[in-house]
Amino acid sequence: MKRMSLAAIGLGVALVSGPALADCSQEVADAVKLQSESKMWRKESNIITENGPVKMTIEVVAPDRMRQVVSLVVNPKPVESVLIGGKAWTKANGSGWKKLDAKPTGELFTFFQSITGTKIQDVGKFRCLGVEPVKGRQLRAYLGIEDTSKPPIGKDTKPKNEAERVVYVDPDTGLLASTVYARKGMRDRPIFSDTFTYPDDLKIEQPKVN
Repeated sequence: MKRMSLAAIGLGVALVSGPALADCSQEVADAVKLQSESKMWRKESNIITENGPVKMTIEVVAPDRMRQVVSLVVNPKPVESVLIGGKAWTKANGSGWKKLDAKPTGELFTFFQSITGTKIQDVGKFRCLGVEPVKGRQLRAYLGIEDTSKPPIGKDTKPKNEAERVVYVDPDTGLLASTVYARKGMRDRPIFSDTFTYPDDLKIEQPKVN
């Protein structure tokens, strides 16, 4: 199975066509909208990359604060970054905090915008899978489907991606609960997965620079 680079994590992916189930794209869009309106949220990701398994945690406190912690399984010492408005700081491998220069700060801010400014029309199309058990919870499941409104062009059209994306939504709150990107029949061994939580006590403060 081809592994993903970290640079590809935030990019859109082609989705495998699902069975002839009801179009539930609006329900997924509503869940994304609710998340964008949340004052605080946390996303914990497990990703298979070309450098090995990666764990990433992102915490967001509206309107302009983010903490990101990334660690390779083969090197569990994390790289931690904090963004507050137009300023950012980082620390890695047990070293102290340091303020980031303009370029990496801008890159971190662009990433922050990409995860908090998703447009509803960019969410994609989804079909209902019904309610499924996920880690002891009963969640509504939605299968991502390809946009077939545009016909293939020429003979060099790439074959369909063999992987599929499934989004899970909490039926009680309507909020995103989890996403899984995996090959068909292998959701228990995903290429990457995200788990979303919505604590009400997150604090992201300016680090003390050594």
